[in-house]
Amino acid sequence: MIVFFVAILCPPTIYSVEIPPPLNIGEEWLYNMTIYNKTTGETISIYSDVSVEDSSDQYYVLHDRVYSPYTEETFYKRDIVIDQEWRIHNITIHYQDGYSIEYVYQGDELPYFIVFPSSTDESLSLMTYANVYINGEYYFTDKDVYDITVLRQDNIIYNNHVIPSYVVSTYCEIRDPDTDYLYGWYNETIWVNIDFKLPFTIIYEDDSVIIVSMLISYTLTPDPIDNYPSIGEQKVFLAISLDRTGNYTSGVPDTNLIVENEDSAIVATYSISQLPVSIELDPGTYTLAIEEPYGETTDKEGYYTFLYWSVNGINYADSTVTVDLQENTSVVAVFEVNSYPEIPPTEYVRLSISYNIMGDYTTGIPDTTLTISNSSGIIGTYHIDELPVQLDIVPGRYSLSIASTTGNTTDDLGYYEFRKWIAMGNEYATQTITINIQDDASVVIEFIVNKYMAETSTTTTTTPITTTTESTAPPETTTSADHTTTSNTGTTQLPASSSTTPIGIAPGSGSGGTGGSGGDSQYIPEAPVTGRTTGPGEWYMPTLALVAIGGAVAGIVAFIALKFLRKPKALSKPVYPVMRTPPRDAMARPVATTMPTTATTSPAKPPMRTYKVCPYCGASIPAKARFCPKCGKPQPIETGKESETSVSGGSLPKYKVCPYCGSRIPIKAKYCPKCGAKLE
Repeated sequence: MIVFFVAILCPPTIYSVEIPPPLNIGEEWLYNMTIYNKTTGETISIYSDVSVEDSSDQYYVLHDRVYSPYTEETFYKRDIVIDQEWRIHNITIHYQDGYSIEYVYQGDELPYFIVFPSSTDESLSLMTYANVYINGEYYFTDKDVYDITVLRQDNIIYNNHVIPSYVVSTYCEIRDPDTDYLYGWYNETIWVNIDFKLPFTIIYEDDSVIIVSMLISYTLTPDPIDNYPSIGEQKVFLAISLDRTGNYTSGVPDTNLIVENEDSAIVATYSISQLPVSIELDPGTYTLAIEEPYGETTDKEGYYTFLYWSVNGINYADSTVTVDLQENTSVVAVFEVNSYPEIPPTEYVRLSISYNIMGDYTTGIPDTTLTISNSSGIIGTYHIDELPVQLDIVPGRYSLSIASTTGNTTDDLGYYEFRKWIAMGNEYATQTITINIQDDASVVIEFIVNKYMAETSTTTTTTPITTTTESTAPPETTTSADHTTTSNTGTTQLPASSSTTPIGIAPGSGSGGTGGSGGDSQYIPEAPVTGRTTGPGEWYMPTLALVAIGGAVAGIVAFIALKFLRKPKALSKPVYPVMRTPPRDAMARPVATTMPTTATTSPAKPPMRTYKVCPYCGASIPAKARFCPKCGKPQPIETGKESETSVSGGSLPKYKVCPYCGSRIPIKAKYCPKCGAKLE
């Protein structure tokens, strides 16, 4: 049996704490060995019959025959030579075809075959050397390094008797004596009582197999079992061990194993870190369940997925399995354990975006949105009232766009018009700009916002007005106390006592496009009145119809025209999606920071993580990226809020990123183990 080779290469050892018991010729121990193959998942059962063949004042010779319990076919035999202190001197393995391997131990520290502790406080580190001979010819030398720990005291129920035992764990590494190269390893846990000499249970594991050996019968004179109390009923053993696949096989799943009887009563609970265990139970039906099939490892450096149970060579994929326990049974819980990938550091630059308001309504907020995108797609969409924001982004070319350049304010009390961008020292009047950001940069969006005036009454005095209609002088405009205006069609004189407050005139409008706050900062929007032509810079012009009766009679006004005052139509709000909170599906990560502007703005929204991690190479990439720019593999396609993801081509990813805290978590996790957020 090749699968048993490594176990033979590094036999179980611990330094003696108590004087080992003597061995007598004819003493014998029979074990049922269940071998689970990690690679194929197959399980086979064989027998191991260990007997004392020779005994002297200096050495004992133990003979071990490993064979099939069904055909009696012998797989191999072992001869183990130990001294009176149970230290191993050599082991020889004989195969049926005449092939043989011999291990000869040398040095000041010889390994012990089995030793019996006296307390749970004992541990030992040991190093020894073994010369390896094949068919009598020397081949190489191994260096074997041991770490041995007494785990706990436990009770073994054997043949209806309660027998106290020590549980001892041995971890062995097989290394090259010159280069210290690691050839292999194994871990072995035994349940041992000094009166019975050899262990009751041995659970062995290396990188390819798990072997569970249970004592079936023994021949000892006198029989030591009579020295221990009887419990009156027959008991059976249930041995439970752990197998781990994946790239982090040293990680321990942070979950529990629960054993219930047929009445659904819990008879035992073990953390996975306690495995392997050997439980003595009444014959019957039992249920074994993994409490959390998915989660993190105990050291938080990896994540696990429960794969299946292996029971008597049959695999069960469900996390709960029912076992009919009528005889000693071995069960293996198989997990896949992987470490979290290292996320390479990414160089980010900071983009600060704010806005500036000009006009007579500087507290009004334009009811429009800002969209930021790059070659990978939309990075984020923000309503103007969400500015200012600070985004940590990857250097590159980005496009910034305003959804609508004109419209109403959010409170419908005013109206705005986009004026320009101020980006990295340059000014742009276009609705969309594209800028190359390689360092920290700031962008300001400038708007002109004015307020609608409330409707008031109109009062007009009827004093004489003189109109000359035949003048051909060039147009000229002046302003005086008499409010005299001149045009190319004549002169109209309005007395100083005439007071008119038109409806719908924006403050600051009038002759020459000046007024209000004045200077370049004042903007007079054009809103033509239906049916007539306005003068330069005019937004409102009352229509005055004069009818003169009597022609030559000065100072007699036969008719004063109606004044039609027209308020400009309010611009309808543009149709566009408005996002009141920062988007989740962006690469940039807004930081809640207050930036100074000339207008009163709403505070920045809470920061959201808008990037993701490639599940294949661990690179930090834009959230909307369909292919990883580093490894080129296709990225998971989102099918729901945080449901399972699928990938076209390649293996499925094993983890995902929590959208709330950015933690890496198992792909099927329903809750984030770090921040507790629900992912469905």
